[in-house]
Amino acid sequence: MPRSLGGAHRPRARGGVTHLGDCDAQVEPRSGPFQSAGGSVTDGRIYARSVPTLEIDGLAIHYESRGSGPAILIPRCNFPWSSLDVDLLAAHYTFVIASPRGFGESDRTTTRYSAATIRPDLEVVLDHLGVDEYVAFGYSMTGAIAPWLGHANPRVRAVVSGGFPTATSYSKVLPLIINNQSDTRKDPALWTAMTTGCVPDASLAWYRELDVISAGALVDHLDCPVYSYWAGGDEVIEELVGMETLRNAMLKRGLPFEVLPTGTTRDC
Repeated sequence: MPRSLGGAHRPRARGGVTHLGDCDAQVEPRSGPFQSAGGSVTDGRIYARSVPTLEIDGLAIHYESRGSGPAILIPRCNFPWSSLDVDLLAAHYTFVIASPRGFGESDRTTTRYSAATIRPDLEVVLDHLGVDEYVAFGYSMTGAIAPWLGHANPRVRAVVSGGFPTATSYSKVLPLIINNQSDTRKDPALWTAMTTGCVPDASLAWYRELDVISAGALVDHLDCPVYSYWAGGDEVIEELVGMETLRNAMLKRGLPFEVLPTGTTRDC
């Protein structure tokens, strides 16, 4: 059964990448056409500094962009998006995958992490690419970030949110992430891999922001359409709020959603 947000217990392998919970390893096997201009690929692996960068607050923000047409912003925070069908996307859209500070290949900072830097870190990339409006897309952690980006933000024309209970209470999310990090810290190899993929404090800064948001606020009062999806066997959603509770919350708000077949992975 698929898990979004990562597990609260032992990480597991998926598609050549160790699924570590709120952060995945920074360097993962890659195949197919998703390679940025100037990227360096050796033995099927993409290494640090292999994608374009921009600077904000003296920090390098990494991104990848491809295709043409309406823009889709895909934050890269808690896992890589290397298995997306990029040819299908690029044929119809400009898609941009970018990592805010503390995540992926973007720089770390010695100052305190804050959720307030996520939006400017991502949108500086769009500014550089000449993108005025975009669709915010995310899954699991970024399934919450995507609608959060849309609030009071005329640049966001629509939101696609997967694998996150956006229309219900978020009160159980932060404790789950804290427990997951605590469990992962017990295994030095897994902890090293996690902290290579992102800074745990950067994740916690986001989840602490989420923890003080009222139930359903991610999708309430959005000025743009929002479409949600999750797998019928998503055990983390079941643990956090319950499938039926999430479904009823969506129906109450009149929000479109789809429950994918049990066993569907995040890549669908």
